[in-house]
Amino acid sequence: MSIDLAITTPAPADATEAEAEAKAAAARAARNRRNAQNSTGPKTEAGKQRSRWNAVRHGASGLLLHRREDQLAANLLEKELCQDYQPEGALERQTIERMAFHSTRLRSLEAQISTLEHLVVDDLLAREPDLPQDLEMASLLAAARHDNPDALRPIDLLSRYHRDHERDYRRTVELFVKLRKERRLAERDFRQAEREELKKQEDRHFANSAREQLKQVPALQNLSPTGLMEWQKYEQERLAKQNEATEPKPNQQQPETEA
Repeated sequence: MSIDLAITTPAPADATEAEAEAKAAAARAARNRRNAQNSTGPKTEAGKQRSRWNAVRHGASGLLLHRREDQLAANLLEKELCQDYQPEGALERQTIERMAFHSTRLRSLEAQISTLEHLVVDDLLAREPDLPQDLEMASLLAAARHDNPDALRPIDLLSRYHRDHERDYRRTVELFVKLRKERRLAERDFRQAEREELKKQEDRHFANSAREQLKQVPALQNLSPTGLMEWQKYEQERLAKQNEATEPKPNQQQPETEA
């Protein structure tokens, strides 16, 4: 009797992982196709006409200010910010413009949210006259949410847009501060380089004038290296005092000339 032993070689690990990833990708695609069947939007003509205005119902998600009063408020705030911070360059001016935009949108959303909250509370008090009149606004809104959660959905939506604009406003302010700091550091480095270059020019001018004086005054040529260094130090201090005396002081009044 003979027994055949089948020897099977194991599949490579890379091939097994590739097959698992392919199966997972196919499962995700099938799941996405099934979910897409449940989110096709309105099917009736009346529903399509109504849903087409969703993007401009409150304007909180747009990139432009549509109301005239919001545009005027944003322009005024942008002008005041430019006067206070003096932006330089296109990027700094653009961040100032975005700061004014988000700030104006935040004020508009806060006014809308406050109006809706008072309307919800007034409706609650009209339906529930037995409620205590000294309750805080937060308590009344909590009672309204418990009584009719759908009534606060517009407030929740506007609050979400308010949170998004507040985050974008904070990021824009941080970007402006960063740009301004980098510009000031660059200006400081440029002024430092100018001072260093001016100091080098003054040192070269002093060295040239010192060599000319050494040629003209024979006594200076007989000085020791230490004495020559002392003379150069004295000459530098004398020239510095001479320059300070000749430069006009900021608070110095000019002499009046006779007519």
